Amino acid sequence: MPWTVRMTLFVFTIAAPFAVYTCWQAVGAGVRLIPTVWVRWATISLAGWWCLYPLLLMTAYFFGITALSRLVTTQRTFTDWFLVYPFWTGAVVFAQIAPLLLILDVIRFSQALFRANWTLWSAAEPILILSLLIATAGFVIYKIYSDTCGARINVANLEIDDLPAELDGFRIVHVSDLQADSRTNQGRQAQYVEAVNSLDPDMVLFSGDLVTNGTTYIDEGAESLGKMKARLGIYACLGDHDIWSDAYQITTSLRRNGIRTAHTVHLLLDVDGEELNLSVLTNAYSDRPDLHAFALEKPAAPVSILLTHQPTEDVVALADTRGYDLMLAGHTHGGQIVVRWFGWSFTPVRTETRLFTGFYQMDKMLLSVNNGLGLTLAPFRYGAPAEVTLVELVASPADRISGNGQ
Repeated sequence: MPWTVRMTLFVFTIAAPFAVYTCWQAVGAGVRLIPTVWVRWATISLAGWWCLYPLLLMTAYFFGITALSRLVTTQRTFTDWFLVYPFWTGAVVFAQIAPLLLILDVIRFSQALFRANWTLWSAAEPILILSLLIATAGFVIYKIYSDTCGARINVANLEIDDLPAELDGFRIVHVSDLQADSRTNQGRQAQYVEAVNSLDPDMVLFSGDLVTNGTTYIDEGAESLGKMKARLGIYACLGDHDIWSDAYQITTSLRRNGIRTAHTVHLLLDVDGEELNLSVLTNAYSDRPDLHAFALEKPAAPVSILLTHQPTEDVVALADTRGYDLMLAGHTHGGQIVVRWFGWSFTPVRTETRLFTGFYQMDKMLLSVNNGLGLTLAPFRYGAPAEVTLVELVASPADRISGNGQ
């Protein structure tokens, strides 16, 4: 079963109970306010529309209907607005509002349990339910727009003991998962390039996934990355989608645009006379590295950075134990769709890794998992905005007091 179909059905299976519960609440509230059969049919029709996209995907796959498969999987205006966006937006709305509706059910249950006569509450409850539905839908749509169309800058200072003066203040910009396609188009890519260049980086590191699929957007994405400016240049590793697309063509296009693309290698870079070790590790579903051999080849340097695509636990453990100061990864998109319930974050990517967004202090090593710039599977972001990460190397306070690193 194709990855797109499998993951869409997985999300549908998770969201379906929330959808049923929400629709049941909406019908109950609507009938109490407007006692007509049209309320039920309107709700059932909307629920059926929400189910249409995954049902068409399943039909196309299991019955081998090529034309239908092309219709529901190709990124085009009709498919997106009539099928894809309603499904994913509905899934988020259902998941986001369900806990709030559950609280109302607890209140209703308490009323029945204690045989309380809350006349005012009984009259207000259906209005409150429908108001919550409207408010939640409005919030979700606004949040989708802001998280998808913008890009946040995530900044961290990395203190390093005995940092040479030449590397004090060295600025590393990390970007990931451009996923160039019809949604992450040239206009949006230009916005990301501008954000990177505004940070005046010494080095730009890209942790893979130049395109979403196919080869159509390879040159467009590579040209955009090539417009990012850095004193020591741009370095990149390959991601899962790069390997699935055409690793050779992507590598060639990136290098043609001035981006040094490496495959499981250690690079000793000269920074104003001091050495910086950049280890570039290909770590993808279809290309797992020999970590033992890779670790043995690591050269000594005042600063060591590991750039890879997937932040798998074994690679994180290796980097931490082998004395890396900084590890940069992407792949997770920060969850891309993250629903938060009373301080707890829910996203399907948690089934793969607990290290899915932001900075993690691992003993002496800083791990940065970038949210990425583009999209995968879902056509938008929610609770996980596109991200550009800036890490600045700074001497430790003790070194500054003693004069080291000055």
